[in-house]
Amino acid sequence: MKLSDSRPRVIAACLELTEKNGVANYAQLMLATGLSLDIIKYHTRRAADLEDPLIRVGPGAYRHIAGARQDYPVTISVLEDCSVLIERGAQAMRLTQGQAQRMWLALGSRGGIGKSATVDAGGPISVTVLLDGSMKLEAGDEVMDLTPREARLLRAAIG
Repeated sequence: MKLSDSRPRVIAACLELTEKNGVANYAQLMLATGLSLDIIKYHTRRAADLEDPLIRVGPGAYRHIAGARQDYPVTISVLEDCSVLIERGAQAMRLTQGQAQRMWLALGSRGGIGKSATVDAGGPISVTVLLDGSMKLEAGDEVMDLTPREARLLRAAIG
């Protein structure tokens, strides 16, 4: 049997176990498929890295994503008024300069807000990173949910 022939078995078993238990671990997948631990690890890790259609929820634990969300490129634009526009597909979120600086700080940037009186605070911003690596951005009434891949793109874009 080729390694690629076992991928559909692993994915199908993970779907079945996710529907039954909410999560699938290596031992359960080995019992369900009859495949070795190395093959199970290879396919689950590869599928989770590609986010198609598995996500890692813990050490050796995976969940099948039924109807996985579409990933989009994440674009960050600094506008003439120094506000920041974050775009994900058709969804967009506009942040004031102060909100953008707080988001950079929340995501680990080494920059500082400084003491300039001209920076508009613009209200609070909340960045929530979930266990699967996905991210939720909240600025006032606006909310943007990012998949793990989109969250990595956002972090890479802001440096």
